[in-house]
Amino acid sequence: DMVLGRRGSYKLVNENKKDEDDGGKRSNYAVTRFFTAGLGNVPLSPSLHPKEVDNEEGEQVSSTTTPKTAILFQPHTGKTHQLRVAAKSVGLPILGDARYGGGRVRVGDDDTTTTTEADYFDRTYLHAAAIQFEIDNEEVCIYSPPPFGHLFSTSSELDDVFVGMMKKHCESDSILHHVDGRSML
Repeated sequence: DMVLGRRGSYKLVNENKKDEDDGGKRSNYAVTRFFTAGLGNVPLSPSLHPKEVDNEEGEQVSSTTTPKTAILFQPHTGKTHQLRVAAKSVGLPILGDARYGGGRVRVGDDDTTTTTEADYFDRTYLHAAAIQFEIDNEEVCIYSPPPFGHLFSTSSELDDVFVGMMKKHCESDSILHHVDGRSML
């Protein structure tokens, strides 16, 4: 179940854990299947990553690489903040998510100067890549690959991981047809 927690953020609770005031009933189930693929230590684009000065050369260089994980969500319900809450609950907050992310990055010359990861990114990097529905007895399928390649030094690797995850876990032949052709509608 998803319940509203302190400070207006939602949280997941065990369905067996009942509150006194709700009579032991809950009905706010958030059903999401998700799959993950480790991208390894990915160097962020130099324009988005904190800078460090190379002592030998005196030039700015990109900080060390950061471990990243790609997540493919398949929501079966449409609850507010559902995907963001699910990602945080398993320890994989969405990049740039100011409310549920909470990640910290080093921005100063010492380890004590930090800011939230969300401060470094212009948006929450959550993207609806595909949707399929029927209208007037006709199937409609829309596919749009994630536009996140600019964040990484190797955007083709991100694309290959995403396409591999879609081929492995997507159950819709229509969506897979678009993924194979990597066509955009």
